[in-house]
Amino acid sequence: EDEDEDAREEDEDEDAGDAEEEESERASSTREMNERQQRLGRMTACWRRVADAQRGIARACDADVSADVASPTIARLAVAQAHARAGCTFKTCEVVAAYTLRADARMTPGTSLDGLALAPFPRASTTEGKGTPPEWARGVDDALDAAGDDEGRPSPDALEVARAVLRELRAHEEGLARASSSAAEEEAAALSRLTAEQTATARGWLALPIGACSMHLTHPLSMTSACGYVEYTNFVRGFVGALDWVFVDGGDDDGGKGRRGGLRATNATAAPPLDALTAETALPNSEFPSDHIPMVADLEFASE
Repeated sequence: EDEDEDAREEDEDEDAGDAEEEESERASSTREMNERQQRLGRMTACWRRVADAQRGIARACDADVSADVASPTIARLAVAQAHARAGCTFKTCEVVAAYTLRADARMTPGTSLDGLALAPFPRASTTEGKGTPPEWARGVDDALDAAGDDEGRPSPDALEVARAVLRELRAHEEGLARASSSAAEEEAAALSRLTAEQTATARGWLALPIGACSMHLTHPLSMTSACGYVEYTNFVRGFVGALDWVFVDGGDDDGGKGRRGGLRATNATAAPPLDALTAETALPNSEFPSDHIPMVADLEFASE
């Protein structure tokens, strides 16, 4: 009996060790994917800022940094730092954006990327609007080989940045594919570990991490969209989609007599016409000060 007990304890210790190792691997994978996604978002924003300045779509940075960068031999890092001290960010200044983009691409430091506007953003579905990245993962990978036209060719640095972005995109896709392939199995395993007491205590509310980038979410509410189900609430160059919602809980069903303790929408603002959103290319514009369309609804308590 003692031997059997020792064997069971060894098995439990081994299982616990395997579980800890798996959890550590999941945490590491999650951290890596989050870091890569943040880097891709930053590289995209930097690309847009640099390319738009080169194409004349965005006004060039006019920060007064002459006192900080008077020496012709000053280090490029100091130039970027001088702009940062003047209040510039990679979203508002092509100098900081170029420096940040080169750093994320693991290139030699610099504050410019000549010809970036002539380079197609990796996976761009068309050559229209070169230098302005569309949604990720569209198109094909060989667009970089044919980069350039009558306006000229991208510089070697611009092409190197484009290849770095493409490497990040491929690595991110591979990570998503790995996470997706195991998500269903891991979700079933996570749910099976829930005890009856945990389920009862949750009262319908659950938020279980699943693998590297997934989560099992449940709630007991009866949610509906107070403003209907619109096609888009965010309208910018490169992305159009529905991101903003006003969800309301209709309450409990009272045997067909109505909703108890809930809310219902009595009125909602209509979506603006498409031509109002495209009048000045995209949002924001002179009529809409934000790139998000306001979602407004009148609500009332549902009658009992």
